[in-house]
Amino acid sequence: MVLSPKKTSISKGKELVMYAISYIRVSTQRQSELDKSGIRRQIQAYIDWLEKHPERQNLEGVEFRDLGVSGRKNIEKGALGLFIKKAEKGEIPPNTCLVVESMSRLTRLHPYDGLKLLMRIWDLGHKVAFTQGRWKGEILNGREAGIIERVASALEAASYEWEDKRDRIVGWHKDTAKQMEQGDYSFFKARKKGKKANYNFWLDFDENTNSFFEIEVKADIVRRIFKMALTMGMPKIVKLLRQEGIKNPVDWGKSKYLTRAGIEENILRCRAVLGERNHLGVIYKGVYPAIISPEEYDSVQAAIASRTNGNNVGANEKM
Repeated sequence: MVLSPKKTSISKGKELVMYAISYIRVSTQRQSELDKSGIRRQIQAYIDWLEKHPERQNLEGVEFRDLGVSGRKNIEKGALGLFIKKAEKGEIPPNTCLVVESMSRLTRLHPYDGLKLLMRIWDLGHKVAFTQGRWKGEILNGREAGIIERVASALEAASYEWEDKRDRIVGWHKDTAKQMEQGDYSFFKARKKGKKANYNFWLDFDENTNSFFEIEVKADIVRRIFKMALTMGMPKIVKLLRQEGIKNPVDWGKSKYLTRAGIEENILRCRAVLGERNHLGVIYKGVYPAIISPEEYDSVQAAIASRTNGNNVGANEKM
């Protein structure tokens, strides 16, 4: 979330006021407990930093957050890039300090590009401070003794950390793909209440038998929605389910009730109901217990297509 700057006076009488702005980033948009903890920690670190630097005031109404944005893309399409654009337009008061938890929160660019980023901020007349680690909240203007070497070292570590994480993820995907080919599903874990699992909401995993099983009450909702979709459109299905008080069976979801998009994308278009799993672009059949027959699945797709085409025809006739 990014809040646009309010017009703020940069002087109190004859005394020049110096400001600070926080920049917060987490790499995933899904708000897990770990992500929430990271956000809270970064907010608290900024509050603590302000207490240690009474000469700086928080610039009210201005906040830069990148939630679910990579440290290699936050300039291109994130709040950090917005900060730079506003600084270039003169919308950030001169000599403002951008306060970040660490170098890896600010950027994971290669050291050369990361150094250019910092130089850009400094050249625009602003400062940077890192609350974590050896920086100890020091306000940096780019002219400190040995700053280039210190920054280059931190940038190299942040970049390596990103590349190492990427390599581990790629390696994990390769390993699980091999296991899928061998029918070994042991990398899946049993569902935990309130936590998102990497399989569909009507399923659970038995770690003892290395197999999936259906959660009957949730699978029954899916079966009923398929039957309804043979004769009803999405709006009517959503309305009826809400009238009956049937809540969203996805434990980790934010919506209290099933939505039109959720029904169509996660249930009616989802081939997992046939027992299939799409794992890294490869379709594996018989991974899950099938809860819908191929004939019923095809009939529902045809019904949806028929209603969609009918609506399009009607819309064209009105034009």
